[in-house]
Amino acid sequence: MSQSPENLTLHDKLSEADKLVRELIHHLESGFIPKAHGLRRTAREGRDPTEMDEVTDLTIRNSVEVVVQSDAFSREVGEKLHGFLMSIDHDVDAILGNR
Repeated sequence: MSQSPENLTLHDKLSEADKLVRELIHHLESGFIPKAHGLRRTAREGRDPTEMDEVTDLTIRNSVEVVVQSDAFSREVGEKLHGFLMSIDHDVDAILGNR
């Protein structure tokens, strides 16, 4: 769904928030974390004097770029999720008479 949370029912907001949570978890577990670990391994190889010729600045820069792009996606999904959660909080408060 690409609609604003404000235009959806509470049920739809909860469904979309659930979808976003699952998407974020999947991305972090199978995308971001493995890429970050790969960068760490690459950087450690570059510190080893016996392997200095094998790891170039370009290799490190490319690995960092991949992690930064993955982080940007994580943040984008997190911001969407935050918007839905804030809207859900507002709806629940309205239902409970807190607003």
